Amino acid sequence: MQVFKYNIENNKLGPVMREEARATLQKCAGLPLAISTIGEFLATKRKTDVEWRMMNDCINTELDMNPELRTTVLMRRTIKTTLMRNFNSLPYHLKFAFLYLSIFPENHRIRWGRLVRRWIAEGYSRDMHGMAAAELCQTYFDELLNRNMILPKEGVDHYSQKIKYCQLHDIIGEIFISKAREENLVFTLEEGCCLSDTEVAIRHLVIGYNWKRDESVLPSMLDLSHVRSLTVFGEWRPFFISDNMRFLRVLDLEDTSGLRDHHLDQIGQLRHLKYLSLRGCHNILCLPSSLCNLRNLETLDVRGTRIYELPTTITNLQKLQHLRADGYQNSDNVKGEDDIVNKYEGYTDRFSACQTCHLFLRPHMLDAGLNRHDIFNICRFKKVDVGGVVLPRGIDKLKALHALGVVDVSHRNGKATLKELGKLSQLRKLKVAGMRYRNSTELWSAIAGHNQLLSLSVEAEEEGCQLDGCFSEGLVPPSSLESLTLVGHLVSATEWTHKLQNLSKLVLESSRLD
Repeated sequence: MQVFKYNIENNKLGPVMREEARATLQKCAGLPLAISTIGEFLATKRKTDVEWRMMNDCINTELDMNPELRTTVLMRRTIKTTLMRNFNSLPYHLKFAFLYLSIFPENHRIRWGRLVRRWIAEGYSRDMHGMAAAELCQTYFDELLNRNMILPKEGVDHYSQKIKYCQLHDIIGEIFISKAREENLVFTLEEGCCLSDTEVAIRHLVIGYNWKRDESVLPSMLDLSHVRSLTVFGEWRPFFISDNMRFLRVLDLEDTSGLRDHHLDQIGQLRHLKYLSLRGCHNILCLPSSLCNLRNLETLDVRGTRIYELPTTITNLQKLQHLRADGYQNSDNVKGEDDIVNKYEGYTDRFSACQTCHLFLRPHMLDAGLNRHDIFNICRFKKVDVGGVVLPRGIDKLKALHALGVVDVSHRNGKATLKELGKLSQLRKLKVAGMRYRNSTELWSAIAGHNQLLSLSVEAEEEGCQLDGCFSEGLVPPSSLESLTLVGHLVSATEWTHKLQNLSKLVLESSRLD
């Protein structure tokens, strides 16, 4: 409050404006949240005594009606009124982009990458006037931050200075959840939700953590024919996806528990799907063959799954821009369902392949919702321990790819994969793992002409593998690089790094450099 007083006295405001500012400060009663909220709101308005007096009159009305408004609880009403005015002053496109955030639960950390890819898939942003859709999303995000509608969370990228996570304002969350429901934008199934007025078309359906998973509700009590996005928090049930969801664009199952391979068999029916996230679904081992039908898919995120090899059918997804995977690595940080799978693996270790069929009748297998397909996948991939995914032949058909990785090139077709990467000229971000000395030349030759590549990460298969031994032959990484991560032995880094004039971030591990 003292800092705010200092800014008032030392700002070049006229005497009338200073009086209005002091009146506003007095009404805030020393509450930091009130000062911050009202200050951010006024920053978006013209600095005139008329605008500020209107603000004070709004607060005065509340004070007249509620003399005890200075207490923390009742002061929130005034703040909510102010925030509502802030919301009403948003441009039309920003209002709906903001209300879209009501999909995420209260206090949920919203990852920037997840939000921007969803915004684009929903059509809130697109390439226009020489500005990429992601850049336009950044302007939306910054505007909402500046208006104090969303709050930054920990995790700022020190290289790009971009905020990785955000969170909804604790008070405005109460406002915009009801507003999103009023606009028929977002409907959340949760404990105590009212289904009496759901005859209207639902555009974005959210299944909350605490909903009782009542199969009779879907689809018998909800009109799902207009649903554009389905987001699931908590435990998965097979009946969540309905045949009526013919126009679904976004299917976000990030960190959903209980999801199995066979639950995705019919996903190819969602032909309008643009965004599919299975991130953090630890028991997903394979993508279904019906994936080839998703010709409009732009984002596929399978990080944190057990998928280590992508099917050949993925080469049909020629609109795919973001393919994110990291392969399965054994670690102690995978809890819960991983313990169940380990128990099944213990059984399969003691049976031959032909005897594995007896596992299908075991009660704990049936209780866990596993079918034969799931169990065979567990048997097949139980010893996989890689740092990337194996790409199929023909990956060079995906000309629209902007982000790809992590790609494992340690297998026998690694060199062929690297050559195909050379044809993906639209790549902005690439991560490669499993590099060997004998195929390092293929990598650097393949991407040397990628003048749009901004971020590159290369990890050696073994610690002693030389990553830049071929640079003495005149090869260098693309000059457009802004971020470069190298994990492995370097022999001539000091001779070529200075040629990367756009480099802002350089990470070296196990380099053995003096």
